[in-house]
This record gives sequence, C-alpha cells and structure tokens, in this order.
Amino acid sequence: MHVNFKFSKWILIGLSVLVAITLIIWGTDTFSAKRCKNIVVNIANNEESFFVTEQDIKRLVTQNGTQPLIGKSLERINLKELEGRVKTNRLVKNCQIYRDLKGNLNIDIEQEKPIARLSSPNRENDCYINADGQFLPLSNHFSAKILIVSGTYFDDIISLKAKKHKNFLSFINFIDSDAFWKSQVTQIDIDTEQNIKIVPLVGKHIIEFGNSENYQNKLHKLTIFYNQITTVKGWESFKKISVKFKDQIVCE
Repeated sequence: MHVNFKFSKWILIGLSVLVAITLIIWGTDTFSAKRCKNIVVNIANNEESFFVTEQDIKRLVTQNGTQPLIGKSLERINLKELEGRVKTNRLVKNCQIYRDLKGNLNIDIEQEKPIARLSSPNRENDCYINADGQFLPLSNHFSAKILIVSGTYFDDIISLKAKKHKNFLSFINFIDSDAFWKSQVTQIDIDTEQNIKIVPLVGKHIIEFGNSENYQNKLHKLTIFYNQITTVKGWESFKKISVKFKDQIVCE
C-alpha cells in the first residue's frame, strides 16, 4: 500500500507538470497568434498639463500613419523601437510600452514638468527649463503658468546643467517648490554678471537680489520685510527693495 501511494503521488506530480507545460505552450502560441487590436495611451498628470496628447503619441509610434500597428502581429512589434520614437518628443520624460493578453498595445507616458520658462529677446525661441536644468521646447497644446526667467545670462548657454549654473538652478528649483514664493515671484531677470532682479506679483517694487549665493538667507530677509514692514506701510509704498548686501535690507 505504501509503495502504491508513493507511485500515485509521483503520477499526480508528473501530470501537474505536464498540464503546466501545456498551458505555457498554449498561452505562448495564443499570444503569438494575437494581433494588435488597439493602442491605449495613458498620460500621467494629464489633468494638470497637456504638453503631449494621445494623438501626438499615436502619430509617433505609427510614423504619422505610414506604419500602422492595428492588425499587426503583437510578436512582430518592436517595443524598444517604438519607445525610442516616442522619446524623440522632448516633452516626454519617460515612456513604457507593453502588450497585454487582450491584444492591446499599452503606452504609458510621463510628461516633463518644467519649473520655469526662459524668455529672452536675444534668443530665437522661448523654451522651458526642467528641474535638471535642461532646456525643453514649448508645447503646441498647452502653456504652463510658471516662473519667467530672462536676461543676458542666457544668451550663449544651451542648458543649466553645468556646475557653474548650480546655484541659480537650485534657486529656481526652490522658488518652484515653495508655495509662497512660487505665487509671489513672477519673473527673474539675471545679467551676465549674475545679478538678479525679481518682479513680484504683489506690490509695485523691484527686488535687487544680487547673485544666487545664499539665496535662502536673502529670501528669509524678504520674508521679514513682508511680515514686518509692508503690514505697516503697505505693499505700494516702495519702488525698490535690495537684499544683495549682507545683513541689510535697503528700501526706496
């Protein structure tokens, strides 16, 4: 009886393995035979920004319709090649393309998130700046309401990724991340000597900021000024505020 039980046990294990292998082979053959039924585009944070659209992505993966994917065998679709096509749009930060058992070609998109818009008369076109300091093209579909940066500082540079721009990039990243300063600072102008002037949303004054070194200390001084002085004399009492000198706030 003990021998027969062990023998039956091994038969059951063998049958289970055989069934599993059969299902895997059947599933593989079935998937290989499937053809692309639909292209499903998922764009993250699409309720906030509309830099790219579903139509943009479909045009990229199909080469403007010259290489249709609907009806093509899923096995013959090169996913890496399609991801490369999508990433030629520089407003796409990340792209992942995968197939499912329903016959869909799924395209997951993460859009770039600019922190500032560069606008300078000495540059041919405006562009966006992301958190890493890359310059990105504007979108045909959507204009982000973000910080404007300008000035001769930008005349001959193609990004803010170099070490010499580190302080300024950190400064505008901080502005973007802080709720108060993001709403109060509308424009930053910086010249070739890295002297910064800030145009605030509230008040008729211009802020002489100096360079971007120790920017947090300078913003702290401005916070003190707003909390203690403007509450007494009002926002409209000054034309210029300077925090570029150490331990001083100069008002006119």
